[in-house]
Amino acid sequence: MKREFTIFLICLALFAADALLFAEPPDDAPPAPPSPAEEAQRLETLKGAAFQKLKTVIFGESSYEEKLKALRGIAGLAMPESIELLSTLYDSPLDESNQQEKLLIVELLEKIGSPACAPALLKACSHPGKDGNVRRAAATALRKVTGKQATLYLDKLTKDRVEEVRNQAWLELLVLRDSKAVHRAFKMLEGKDKPGALRMIASAHLRGAAQDVAKLAADTDPEKGRDAKVLKLTALEVALGLGHSSSVEHVIEMVGTISKEQAEVLDVKSPVALLEEYTREDFGSDKKKWQQWWDGKGKDTPLFSSYLNTTALREIGTAVLEYGKSSKSEPFAKGEVVYLENSPIALAVAKPDGSIRVYTGAELEILKVRYLRITGVVGNGDRAFVDLHDVGGATLYQIELQKKEKVWRFKEIMVLKY
Repeated sequence: MKREFTIFLICLALFAADALLFAEPPDDAPPAPPSPAEEAQRLETLKGAAFQKLKTVIFGESSYEEKLKALRGIAGLAMPESIELLSTLYDSPLDESNQQEKLLIVELLEKIGSPACAPALLKACSHPGKDGNVRRAAATALRKVTGKQATLYLDKLTKDRVEEVRNQAWLELLVLRDSKAVHRAFKMLEGKDKPGALRMIASAHLRGAAQDVAKLAADTDPEKGRDAKVLKLTALEVALGLGHSSSVEHVIEMVGTISKEQAEVLDVKSPVALLEEYTREDFGSDKKKWQQWWDGKGKDTPLFSSYLNTTALREIGTAVLEYGKSSKSEPFAKGEVVYLENSPIALAVAKPDGSIRVYTGAELEILKVRYLRITGVVGNGDRAFVDLHDVGGATLYQIELQKKEKVWRFKEIMVLKY
């Protein structure tokens, strides 16, 4: 019996040895994700190669259209070399006779947004073009790139020989809350060019003017003719856009007085369209239901706005990103998911390890990663709606988020357009 047991053990040992010698090798463990430093280095290498390739197109035998396309690509890389090249080409354009090229360079420098772009933009502020288009674009770009440091140069442009340039310079000063520009906007509200004042106040999102704009809307009698109707509806839209909740009641009063078709003829939004946009309620042209909502919870419900602070936008962006990483987003979120988000929301990528990293649009193109593009965000502090385009840009989705216990959470997704 002992002899048989010994033979059994020997056979078992030989079998185990054979299994070890001839077994399939184990699958390699998945590689560890690259460190931030390694990924940054790889990206810089790829960007450098892309820059050289595009530069070859610009100074090669390609067509002028292809050269301009390459110029846009170089600007998208947002490298110091990009700024240097664009600044050089502003002084020595590819086509000296084409003013549109200088205008394009100004727009590309604005897109890069670095203070290093300022010297070229200062030159653009003095561009001699009769139509003033380059100077007008430079006013906006310089304000975005240098902030309040642009005040002195913008002040000079308010005396430009071209009216459009003067108006743009005043608008940029108003965005910077320059005291002279703010005073001028309020004076315009009292003068003849009230529509012009409303456009400037809305563009600069001058919330301090909300009460004055609301008063203008309330004091304007729409029965006095076409211009009065346009002025009242325009003022109400601006007041709502500036967060003046009480103006909702004045809009409700106008429900049923101007149809959607009539509003289109007047080139304004109808009362119903304004209510739906800023309250996200859907009572159509039923004035009674609008009034009941207002008398109930409406007065205490914040208006929706696209002017959200950076903190709110980043929180909403993070919630969308978390949704993209979850199984709920199966229709379009598989594997690595990237969201191309509008400024000031950054570009964010959900890596396999769950980390989030910031990229630029050009970097995403170089890395050839999949992304969704956020084209709009509106919210009121409790609810938010986020518009997303898929990779090809053919389908528009809208995600609704709701804030619960100070955290934005996914509520619903809708397909708006194929």
